Parts: sequence; structure tokens; C-alpha cells
Amino acid sequence: MNTEISYHNNDVLMKVLAEQFRNKTLDVFGIKTAKIKALLPSAHPTIDAKETRSDIIFLLEDDTLLHLEFQTTACERDLKRFLYYDARLASRQERQIRTFVVYSGHIEQAKERLDCGSILYQVENIYMKDYNGDQEYNRLKAKIESGQLLNETDTLKLIFLPLMKSRQQEEDLAIQAAELAKATDEKTKVFAIAALIVITDKIMS
Repeated sequence: MNTEISYHNNDVLMKVLAEQFRNKTLDVFGIKTAKIKALLPSAHPTIDAKETRSDIIFLLEDDTLLHLEFQTTACERDLKRFLYYDARLASRQERQIRTFVVYSGHIEQAKERLDCGSILYQVENIYMKDYNGDQEYNRLKAKIESGQLLNETDTLKLIFLPLMKSRQQEEDLAIQAAELAKATDEKTKVFAIAALIVITDKIMS
């Protein structure tokens, strides 16, 4: 049976992420932006009372927005969905938006540009195939088991671990990443598990 995270619990997760991502960047994955200032609500209510939700939207210190999407598929329909999200966001926020699409390790390439005539939509793709999830898992596991604290880069790699290229299924790697997170210090554990739940929402049943 599939379950969903309640809105209340999702709000708790987002508060944890907002606190822990503040003053950080995601440069380690090629996402070069100003430092993160805050996490913005990602729900997009529509007139037919349905609610759609983009993955993560950060307000950056240069007053621009960073929109992150985590994908295990690559098709034009996804780009149209991101265009919709950004159009809704632009209608509410008078700020520039940069959208990065983070593709899981089994995806080799995907479109970055959508030409709809008078509308040209451009995202920036990040491919996790360039990161070896099995090697990173073993490295992080050895570091944790030896009693060492994870640094900021280690923690970011831990939460992105399920999306990296691996011989294992994404869902299995997500569970292993959560088990590693449980063995870290309390602050890292809370942040990592909250981030894993959000990032792996499209992977986990």
C-alpha cells in the first residue's frame, strides 16, 4: 500500500531543509549560484482546486530564485510541467528564476529547451550519472563507521546518493542512504533524512 506524507509533516520537513540549507550552495553538483537564503513554498494552487507541487524552490542571497526538480524520467511533457510551474512562480514573484533539473543516474541526456513559438523556455540539466553512487556509499559508510563527522560536502553527497549512478535500484540506495544518515550526529541525521524524503519522493513507494 502506498502512503503519502501529510501536509503537516511536509511542512516540518521543509522547515528543517530551510534551516539547514541556509548559507549553503550546491556547487559540488555543478549548480553554481549565490548562497541559499530561504526556502519558499512550492505548492501551485490552480483554479480547478487541484494542487501541483514543484520539488524545491530556494530564495538566494542575490534575490533570485533557484527552482530544483528531481527526475527519474526525461520527456518533453516534464519540461512543459516545469514551464507551468515557473510561469505560476513568475506571476507571484518579481524575481529572476533559474531552473535546474537533476536527473537520476540512469539518464544519459534530456532536452533543456522548449520552443513554443512566442515562448522559449530554458532549463539547466544536472546528470547524476557523473557520480558513482556505489563508491560514494562505501566512502561515506567507512567515514561514519570510523567515527568521523561528515563535512558539508559529504552531507550533500549523502542526500543526493539515491540519484547517483549505481548497480543498485534507486529505491534500495535511498534506504541505504537513510540507514547511513541514522548513524551520523543528530543535526546531520535530521537534515539528511528530511532531505532524502523530499528528494526521493518520486522514487520511493
